[in-house]
Parts: sequence; C-alpha cells; structure tokens
Amino acid sequence: MPRAIDVDELLTNCADDWDLVRQVVRVFRADAPRMLSRIRESLAAGDSTALHRAAHSFKGSVATFGPSACLDAARELERIGREGGVEAATAELESLERHLVRLESDLTEFVEAKHAA
Repeated sequence: MPRAIDVDELLTNCADDWDLVRQVVRVFRADAPRMLSRIRESLAAGDSTALHRAAHSFKGSVATFGPSACLDAARELERIGREGGVEAATAELESLERHLVRLESDLTEFVEAKHAA
C-alpha cells in the first residue's frame, strides 16, 4: 500500500531540513485534534461557513505532506461547506478520520526511520 505522504514533497516543503520536518510533524499532531473538533462542531451546528473555514485550515496543514486521500477528504469537506451544505459532510468526515490515522502512522514511521538512520 502506498504511503499517505509524499516524502519528496514533504522534504521540498521543508527545504530538506530534517529539524523543520520534525517540527512540522509535531505541530500538525498537536493541532490536528483541535482542527478536527472544529469540523465536528461546525457539523453539529449545521454551520456550513464554519465547516468551510475549518476544513480549509485542515487542508492547508495536510497539504504540507503532499497529495493524499486525507488531503482529498479535507478538500471535499471544504467544498461541501463552501457550497452551503453540511448534510453530506458526515460521511466525508468519517473518511477524513480514517485517512488521518493512516497519515499519522506514516508520519511516525517516516520520522522514526530517519531518526534511526
């Protein structure tokens, strides 16, 4: 199964600076639960504007790691919010959460492998 991150793009986005890669991963891990909470809260409130903003922020964070199913799900949630709907967003949020688990696992593996090298 292919990685949920694009190693080359991640390194390019971090100027091939491994300290920056580790910092970006740390910040993402710290912020991801809060960003997901904002998406969930916007869905619970039926607030498409808040969904659009929260999904946009999440998408920006995930884009650092390159193209992925997680990024695609965040884009779709952003689109749903932009178009004024929230009804279809629940299934997409579940997809985002599943893909996020994979992304986080791949980030851990990637950072630990580099640390061990």
